[in-house]
Amino acid sequence: MRHALPQLDRLFLTDGGVETDLIFNRGIDLPFFASVLLLRTPEGEKALDGYIRPYLELARRLGTGFEFVTASWRASPDWAAKFGLSQDKLDDLNRKSVERARMLQAEYSEVPTLGVPVVISFTVETDGRLPTGDTLRDAIHAVDEASSSYPAYYMINCAHPTHFMSVLSGDEEWTKRIGGIRANASRCSHAELDAMTELDSGDPHELGRMYRAIRDELPGVRVIGGCCGTDLRHVTAIAEACVVDEEACSG
Repeated sequence: MRHALPQLDRLFLTDGGVETDLIFNRGIDLPFFASVLLLRTPEGEKALDGYIRPYLELARRLGTGFEFVTASWRASPDWAAKFGLSQDKLDDLNRKSVERARMLQAEYSEVPTLGVPVVISFTVETDGRLPTGDTLRDAIHAVDEASSSYPAYYMINCAHPTHFMSVLSGDEEWTKRIGGIRANASRCSHAELDAMTELDSGDPHELGRMYRAIRDELPGVRVIGGCCGTDLRHVTAIAEACVVDEEACSG
């Protein structure tokens, strides 16, 4: 059974690449690339707060919704020992991450936080396939078949638009299940990105134009933001390009 989410009724923003922004643009050390560890100290919480609020202000300025993503990358049981934390302590940090999102949501919106169902996001390599070699089409079909189409929608994340635009076509029914994009700033592969010592922030305005092209092809894409290498500049360019598109379509 497919469950609806409010993100599909209008345009929603997300934030950018939190870890790459904090490390490369703000000089903050993130052991194991895990932003959840910042929640251990007041200074870390302040850094996360300073990161997210400009995105909320952008959404407020442009009149869009905003989809919160918790600071919980790698906050799973198999990473607790590597972090030097007990499982209970890591659980506490996970809960704290959700509590922060709820607090900010309450501050920036009059709508109560909703208990919402699942959205699944896939990443792809430069050939448009998942790291397993599966096509995006087959992955979405497999999850829908196994779960009776339980996910509200799917997203694509952590890949440059040039890596997946060629496999998207509004003529294919499965693409209508894609409701959001969080793309990388760089055209590099994941292996190349992992080896970098300097940030490749790409071209924010070009990225914005690509998002608009994606939404021209797939108007059901309503959740837009960034992933690795992106920051407020990129999400602003993406949002402005797509909000103009949204207004033109409804005008």
